[in-house]
Amino acid sequence: MITLARSPEAQAAAAAEWMAFNDDYLIERIASTGRLEVIFACVDDAVTRLQSLVSGERSPDSRVLWTTEVQGHHLTVVITGDADAVVEAGRLLR
Repeated sequence: MITLARSPEAQAAAAAEWMAFNDDYLIERIASTGRLEVIFACVDDAVTRLQSLVSGERSPDSRVLWTTEVQGHHLTVVITGDADAVVEAGRLLR
């Protein structure tokens, strides 16, 4: 299987986009072994921005699964999979 890796520049750009999104919308993080649930405010352009960010994180060879859902005034991202990979992915969502 081909591993899809980002360049250091692309990683930095993605991290900056996540930080800006978190600053604008992050409400709560709920972590457990192999699972991270992150809740964001569902306002303005948040849905479109979040879908774009999550799309950039999905990879066919990933050890985690990213899912999103809208629940009333909240957007939820759930990351599940290998415990270490979930922790690593969760570093973007602080």
